[in-house]
Amino acid sequence: MTSQQKNRLKVQIQKAIHDPDGYCLHFIYITQNKISIRAVSPYRWDGRDTFVGLCLSRENPRSFRVDQIHKMKLVRASEVLMPFAGEEVLLQARQSSPC
Repeated sequence: MTSQQKNRLKVQIQKAIHDPDGYCLHFIYITQNKISIRAVSPYRWDGRDTFVGLCLSRENPRSFRVDQIHKMKLVRASEVLMPFAGEEVLLQARQSSPC
């Protein structure tokens, strides 16, 4: 992810933090072992590139790293219901087999 892409995401996250009743975020979140679709109502920064928000799928606060967010969209909060039915896919480590 380029610094320009990261900055664009941060601007959208900041907008949602400043207007939590108006906006939330939809995004694909990719970690080392899973890909998930999330709806999050962010409420504060927790470091330079990490924010804390209410995960509407898990119905609990979670921390999110900006560099693990893909295809984020700022959406009207009124369009999102809790609990949000997000999807999650576990990634399995590739095992090499002898030829």
